[in-house]
Amino acid sequence: MRTHRVSVNLTPQEFARLQELRPESMSDSAFFRTLLREAAPISEAPMTRMAALRLLSESAQAGKVAAQIALARELREGDRDAVREWILNG
Repeated sequence: MRTHRVSVNLTPQEFARLQELRPESMSDSAFFRTLLREAAPISEAPMTRMAALRLLSESAQAGKVAAQIALARELREGDRDAVREWILNG
């Protein structure tokens, strides 16, 4: 039994996108519940600096210019000992 109700106000563009994504056989409510069930769980632990550097590095290697700039800035301004350890130990 569902005991909680949520009301959402959408812009015309958001509503059009909802109608575009939602299967015709499914109600808006059922579609939102499906999205909630299928959403990736939020990590409870905060991301470590090394994990963030690893993600930036992967994105930079994939050609993402923003990641390349952010990684270069972090490597230049960040904790040099930690970065050196990360580079040496992967």
